[in-house]
Amino acid sequence: MISEECRLWTAVLYRAIQDLGIALECGSARRWFRARSEAVGGFDWVCSALGLDAGMVLAGLRGKLKE
Repeated sequence: MISEECRLWTAVLYRAIQDLGIALECGSARRWFRARSEAVGGFDWVCSALGLDAGMVLAGLRGKLKE
């Protein structure tokens, strides 16, 4: 069973990925991914909390992160 906290951070990451395709949100989402922040709620922190390799996630999004 997945914890509520895990569901929350999965939703945060999913929404950020979706925002890369929305013109008005794209810049903000790109900055969040590129900041590579270890602070709570930052991209690297979220990946760590979910047991994901942040570098691999970025590799999968490479085309979407280009301006």
